[in-house]
Amino acid sequence: MDNTIRIMDYMKGSKYRGETLTQLSDSLQVDSATMSVALETLRKQGIIFINERHQTYFLSERYGLKRAKLIRVRKNFAIAVTERNEQGDDQGFRIDPQDLKGAIVNDWVLVSSSNNRDGQVFAIIERGNERIVGEYITDRTAYVQPDDENMPFRIIIPPGENKKAQSGHKVVVTMLGYEPEPMGKIESIIGHKNDPRVDVLSLVYRHKAPATFSPEVMEAAERVPEIVPEADYVDRVDLRNRLIVTIDGADAKDLDDAVEVHKNPDGTYTLGVHIADVSHYVTKHSPIDQEAVKRGTSIYLLDYVIPMLPHILSNGICSLNPQVDRLAMSCEMIINRQGKVVDYQIYQSVLRSSYRLTYDAVNAFYEGHHTFDAPLASMLQEMLELAQIVRTERESRGALDLDVPEAKILVDEQGKPTDVVLRERGEGERLIEDFMVVANETVASHVYWQSLPFIYRVHESPKQKKLDLLSAMVKSFGYALKGDKTGIHPKELQSLMQRTKGKPEHVVIATMLLRSLAKADYRGENLGHFGLASSCYTHFTSPIRRYPDLLVHRLLKVYLKRPNKIDYVGLEEEINYLALQSSICERRAIDLERAVEDMKKAEYMQDKVGATFHGVVSGIIDQGFFVELPNTIEGMVRFESMNDYYVFDPKKMVATGSGSKKVISLGKKMRVKVKGADKNTGQIEFIPF
Repeated sequence: MDNTIRIMDYMKGSKYRGETLTQLSDSLQVDSATMSVALETLRKQGIIFINERHQTYFLSERYGLKRAKLIRVRKNFAIAVTERNEQGDDQGFRIDPQDLKGAIVNDWVLVSSSNNRDGQVFAIIERGNERIVGEYITDRTAYVQPDDENMPFRIIIPPGENKKAQSGHKVVVTMLGYEPEPMGKIESIIGHKNDPRVDVLSLVYRHKAPATFSPEVMEAAERVPEIVPEADYVDRVDLRNRLIVTIDGADAKDLDDAVEVHKNPDGTYTLGVHIADVSHYVTKHSPIDQEAVKRGTSIYLLDYVIPMLPHILSNGICSLNPQVDRLAMSCEMIINRQGKVVDYQIYQSVLRSSYRLTYDAVNAFYEGHHTFDAPLASMLQEMLELAQIVRTERESRGALDLDVPEAKILVDEQGKPTDVVLRERGEGERLIEDFMVVANETVASHVYWQSLPFIYRVHESPKQKKLDLLSAMVKSFGYALKGDKTGIHPKELQSLMQRTKGKPEHVVIATMLLRSLAKADYRGENLGHFGLASSCYTHFTSPIRRYPDLLVHRLLKVYLKRPNKIDYVGLEEEINYLALQSSICERRAIDLERAVEDMKKAEYMQDKVGATFHGVVSGIIDQGFFVELPNTIEGMVRFESMNDYYVFDPKKMVATGSGSKKVISLGKKMRVKVKGADKNTGQIEFIPF
């Protein structure tokens, strides 16, 4: 039996009154070194705690202690949240600052609580901040003021530990200690706070995203050939004489997908989706591969990109640039007039992209404002026909198209925001998305029905608690959702979107629906994709910028060769690890991209204090409500700024003025004035006008 299990069973005994390391070693007849490792493992998991005075160990659950992470620390309160259980629920505790016992944000702690709502830190299990980003300040004392608003303290920098930083520099600090006051040493200097893009880089370091490649990785990348040698064409289908094109944004440099469409005499369509064969160059366990696993995904921060792979690969030999030979993994499908894939082939290929098309040019062509050569123009028309067919098929099964507006933040050469506009999606963007979805489903189904280990893109059904809340909110707009205790079909949510289309409340309801959905992630088992109403889905089409796609290519190559012996257990363990790692990296990228967007929106609004705008109420909480402008900029109106006392009803999602009886409800149009905008916190504050 595992020593940790033996220890837990022993401590659960009714006669157990606490024992030291030595006593536990004697009681369980385990040597002290092994016992020490087991106890430390249990302590870090929060399962046991140590009485510092007597050095005795106890089970946390017997004393009502729960392991939680501090996620927010403000001047007057802190919030700690337990890990999610199997039902996807977590528990939050409000903690007064005097009850933190020296814990800071991101620390794992044991929380004691008498009412499952308010708590106190009983013990610090594990510190969560090895490095902290902030501004170096020299006053009477040299210290760093953390950028994170959840860290309302200063970090003292001892003499000789400032790495020649000057006051005003943004720096990365390595923590040296926390008692009696936080202390650290400067590990690196990011740049002066007023230098271009230092603000974005500071967020990159705060979110622990890798900003540079190591010399070892760059040396490995530089050894990759710049052109494809003839020897690499062996055992590949030669597509170099076919009309194949890439369609991307005008500023894209890593072109990892190319497409072709042909209408067949019997009325079916041939769709070829050809994806850069990155796995040919990024081999398993190589330095580049190990770095790609750590990054998991490329991160797009306005005009700045943190790539998963070095640019020499992502923009060079791996990119399907026009009129050059490139290696690819191809998924060629026959699709009937009902949008169903009736036949397909998956194979390794070599191609030569005929044209590098942009979304702008393709959209202009469909609008009659641009021309192409006859063969290309004909294929683009057939692409549009097929895209509309597969889109209709996807909609018929209940796939969600939330159509939530996305912001595009324009910045100048210094990184300063000059405008915030809506990102437009034309037919060019939509058809590429349609074709990629079909290819992803085809590849996933191909492997799934062979019962082979694989990585899937999973989107689980919404939790009932969130559906109940969503149902109550849409009811306030006069809509009803049909469902039962087993859940809801995506078709019902799709119907809701169709019923609200073109109405003022559409964007608010679409946003609320998006927030009610589970977060998609990667798994080693197929649980389906709720949002796409797909029974089987993966990511195959972007191996330059996503690690799961690169893994999919590797697995396909293994299965295409049909080896006699496969270590299925080892392969499943590896896939599960990489799926979890990729999901964590994706979450980090999303959080970082959102933080940069919030910061730049707030910076954009800083010189607009006093200006008025029209918007709609997009959210309501105890302290106030949020108003979203047409360009997606969102700010908060605090109830204390209103000439009345407002009472918030969370079930109906409305706030009512006690004296005026005015009702603040979701979707309500409102004119507001900008009271302030804080670039550091990314927060904007409005007042009614």
